[in-house]
Order: sequence, then C-alpha cells, then structure tokens
Amino acid sequence: MRVVQALHWLKDMLPTDGDKARKTLARLLRDPKHGDAISSDLAQGFSVLTGWMQTFLRTVPGFDPAAPPRLHRPKQHGGRHPRRSKSRNSPRVRDERSL
Repeated sequence: MRVVQALHWLKDMLPTDGDKARKTLARLLRDPKHGDAISSDLAQGFSVLTGWMQTFLRTVPGFDPAAPPRLHRPKQHGGRHPRRSKSRNSPRVRDERSL
C-alpha cells in the first residue's frame, strides 16, 4: 500500500496541496497497467484506514470504495497473440519411433 504510505507522509500538506494530490492519485488510478490493482487494493483495505484518509480518498475522482474489484486485463495485442520465439538452446525432443 504505497499510496497509503504516501498519504501518511503528505498529511500535513493536504490542506494546501490536496487538489494536486487528488489529481495525481486520480491519474494513477486511471493508469492502464497498474490503476485497477491500486484501486482494488485501496478499496479492499478501506475499512482499516484512518478516518482522515477515508475522507480524503472519498474525494478522489474515479475512486469508489464500495465498487467491486476490477479484474486486471492483460494488454491487448491487436487481436493476435504475439509469436513466441524459439530458443536456440532449448532441447529437442525426439520421438521414440525415430530412434
């Protein structure tokens, strides 16, 4: 919970820089690679966060502590699976009939 740790460090600055922190956190939650995981982590641990942290997180655009966890979706490859490269060092398996 790096976000929780960061909020703890920023607690004294939130009255003056809270809008900037909200925008930054909202951007992180929209991140296609890590946003869903961060949001789910915050929502799952929301009930054990301190009151001031819960109050702050409720004001972050795009964050809903009551929302069901979103599943991480792998990156799309344009409808095709990437080709696997053959390793030159991989052992070859021989069929018993060819021995």
